[in-house]
Amino acid sequence: MPDMTELQMIEFVKKYVDVLCVQNAAAILNTHAENSVITSAQEPGSAMGRGDLLKYIEARQWAFPDFHFQATNIKAFPEKQIASFEWKVTGTFKNALKDIPPNGRRVSHSGTTELHIVNGKIVRETSFQDKGAFIAQLLKPAGDSAAGHIA
Repeated sequence: MPDMTELQMIEFVKKYVDVLCVQNAAAILNTHAENSVITSAQEPGSAMGRGDLLKYIEARQWAFPDFHFQATNIKAFPEKQIASFEWKVTGTFKNALKDIPPNGRRVSHSGTTELHIVNGKIVRETSFQDKGAFIAQLLKPAGDSAAGHIA
């Protein structure tokens, strides 16, 4: 039996998106269960746990101080404890991300995420996206007019 209604799940996603925009690592971790797993469908063997998620949030916040996350087309399936949504992120690449030096470009990236929510916490988050296209934006020199945004 589902522990959240469709409306409650949609509201949960909206609050999660708000927390992602603020980039408050503790608040983001609070939406996840202690043993939650975050994966990318593009890299199925590279799951992140809470510690990895915290490092990722801090690196993202440093690299894109004006990071903005927008979710659309939110759908909830209480009988499966699944919510999904389409998203778009934008930000200015101002500081290094891992070993990629900043180029000062405004970049955008889009995809879809599926959340498995149990007892009001995310137990699994799976994102579907084109990471290669996003990395290509980061590698373009600031003055390269051929570089564009991903729609």
